[in-house]
Amino acid sequence: MKSLPLTVCVLPVLFLAACDGEWEMKLVTDVFPYGNERTAGSGVAYVLAKMAPAMGANLETETVEVKRVTGPSIVEKQAEDKARLERMFENAQRK
Repeated sequence: MKSLPLTVCVLPVLFLAACDGEWEMKLVTDVFPYGNERTAGSGVAYVLAKMAPAMGANLETETVEVKRVTGPSIVEKQAEDKARLERMFENAQRK
């Protein structure tokens, strides 16, 4: 177990020595090979053109159905709620 730290420290030195002193860091700007160009050929452009949806403005109008809900209006509903709350308050005051 004592040789494990020594091995961990010596291995990087041995790897660099195997490079014969020719190892140096280089800045890489192109992450992908061939200068970020597609290498599949002209068939890719044809397939993408056929499969891609048509681009442009959507000029079709949409129709929306509006369903009317029958029932009490908002004013009537508020009046019913107010009356119910007043009755609850009066009942609570009596007890």
